[in-house]
Amino acid sequence: MGMGKPMVLSAVGGFPEVAAEGAATLVPPGDPTALATTLTRLLADPADRARLAAGARAAREGRYAWSAVAAEHEALYRRLAR
Repeated sequence: MGMGKPMVLSAVGGFPEVAAEGAATLVPPGDPTALATTLTRLLADPADRARLAAGARAAREGRYAWSAVAAEHEALYRRLAR
């Protein structure tokens, strides 16, 4: 995401949230066939790669910007310290 490149992620942990931002496409964990199919599709589709790259850049500058992440953590720590 930080490099603004299209991403293919396993649907685990917080990765579905990243994909929901339009920054990635998901594949089921432990499914190499789905991974291969998705990578092959992306290699053949420059428009989809460009869409995912734009989503990654937007996420990097928005919700996942270091300043935004730091602000969220600081707010959490302040709430917990009360």
